[in-house]
Amino acid sequence: MAPSSHRGPSALQKKKSEQTQSLVLDAAIEILADGGARNATSQRLAKVSGVSWGAIQYQFGSKAHLFEALLDRSLGTFASGLNDAVEETNHSLDERVRFLVERVSDLLREPIYRAFRQMLHDPPLLEELGLTPASLLTRMHATMAPGIRALLSDQTIPEDQIDLIHATVFASLSGIIEQSRYDGFPEWMTREQLRGLEAHLIAMITNRATTSSA
Repeated sequence: MAPSSHRGPSALQKKKSEQTQSLVLDAAIEILADGGARNATSQRLAKVSGVSWGAIQYQFGSKAHLFEALLDRSLGTFASGLNDAVEETNHSLDERVRFLVERVSDLLREPIYRAFRQMLHDPPLLEELGLTPASLLTRMHATMAPGIRALLSDQTIPEDQIDLIHATVFASLSGIIEQSRYDGFPEWMTREQLRGLEAHLIAMITNRATTSSA
């Protein structure tokens, strides 16, 4: 039997497609981080990415699918931020909590988080994607929960409390980082706030571990 004349994309074609998609997603992150989804027009995406709108449509199909891909990249970035948490489990609880705070703090300063936050506060866009703010936050918590569980594996904490710890870290750090961007805001105050958050988390973790084991 003669071999089929139809062949899938070559390795080179796949690589080129991945590079094009990465350029477009990088552009979308930059645009959303600076001004939200309303600024992500077809013309602006093409200009910032250097990829024609026709090629963008070929790669993603529609703007909604592009945003879905951006959301997937965001969640993947959040998950990978705690990928090496297992390596920290031999350290003291204080050191692990500081690791958690520092890693999440780094993530919140990334443009991809600012883009994610713009999507979170854009109801029409979320509706187009079949999401709500609550469901999107639930997905974000789910991606990071395994890393937090690994980091606190020696603590007897009920599963339903991991999300609460995660939410506390994100909510507190969002406020701390936002005010630290103000001109003239003292660095020592930011450091003190971070140390205060760490102390609060340690008390929260040990109290729940003690309560659940009682």
